[in-house]
Amino acid sequence: MEVNSVATVDVKYCPSLSSPTLFTKYCIDLTEVARKLELPLKYYLEILLFTLIVKMGSLGQREYLVYPYEFRYNLNGVPNKIRVFVEPYAPSLKKVAGSVELSIILAKIGLEGLSADLVEGLKRFYSGDYEGSIKFFRKVVEGLRNHVREKPVFGSKRDELLHDYLSKAFQLISNFGEHANTRGSVYEAEFSMEVCLSAVKYIARYLLSGSPGATSGRVP
Repeated sequence: MEVNSVATVDVKYCPSLSSPTLFTKYCIDLTEVARKLELPLKYYLEILLFTLIVKMGSLGQREYLVYPYEFRYNLNGVPNKIRVFVEPYAPSLKKVAGSVELSIILAKIGLEGLSADLVEGLKRFYSGDYEGSIKFFRKVVEGLRNHVREKPVFGSKRDELLHDYLSKAFQLISNFGEHANTRGSVYEAEFSMEVCLSAVKYIARYLLSGSPGATSGRVP
């Protein structure tokens, strides 16, 4: 049985008995989650794991992305009747996970406001509030445009071209929805989301890595 739910989980530390100085094992304790959701025995939970927060005592804590820019899953040991139900949804989960991961990257590079707007846009889109989602995707594109203008990413002509592109994209997305006396259907919402996500993906990755794209055509 598939259960989709957002819940806080505790990470339980389990040192390896074979060589604790070289290898460390972790397991996620879902006891409280199962109790909260009132799940009986032999139920399966589907979890999207994005980041790990490592606490280092007086040194504070650091957050790490799990398999950045990748999507991995393992169905070993899962009964076939569960596997055939869950596996077809893997491509959809990969798309959703990639979108959420971008919001995390925005927060890591100091663009928390844009991160929150992106999450809200995604929530509204996947809940069927298409016109509402367009508003937030537009805000993200506008924020990226302003960021590129105030803090150039590449230090070259590319910043100017990127700013022009984001300005045009913002103008176009602004034409979708009630405020422009037009209708924002699922087509406009999906287009706005794709434009927004592609811009975030391109800019945020370079800002996170600190490598100027103008000198290297590759994205880390």
